Amino acid sequence: MKLAEALMLRADYQAKIYELKARIQNNVKVQEGEEVIEEPEMLIKTLEETITNLESLVIRINRTNAQIMGDDKHTLADLIVKRDMLKKKRNIYNEIIQEASFKQNRMMRTEVKFINTVNVARLQKEVDALAKAYREIDVKLQEKNWTTDLI
Repeated sequence: MKLAEALMLRADYQAKIYELKARIQNNVKVQEGEEVIEEPEMLIKTLEETITNLESLVIRINRTNAQIMGDDKHTLADLIVKRDMLKKKRNIYNEIIQEASFKQNRMMRTEVKFINTVNVARLQKEVDALAKAYREIDVKLQEKNWTTDLI
């Protein structure tokens, strides 16, 4: 199984767990004299099997990410962290830019006037650079995901 397939299966397991939880919650109580639509104990058994399968799969994914090199210097796990931090930084800078770009309408000269304390143009260039770096790392990861066998 390729790493990309394992990642898709992981997402399927996570969605199934969420669905099973909802189905169990919908069947833990019924009105007296009524019958359950689905047997909660069977759903719980399926939930436990799915969680066990997910655990095993995530361990294999993590081992693969920790052992396979994504480039000359970094494992896949390293690149994932780098990509995630680029995204986090980019999102924060975008929020700062949004706040600094907010236009204040003053009706009278006596109203308080606000001025920016950050260079929006410089931050926007940084956001663009972060987005490019994110895309480059993401492309490397996607390529490796489809060419790497799961450990």
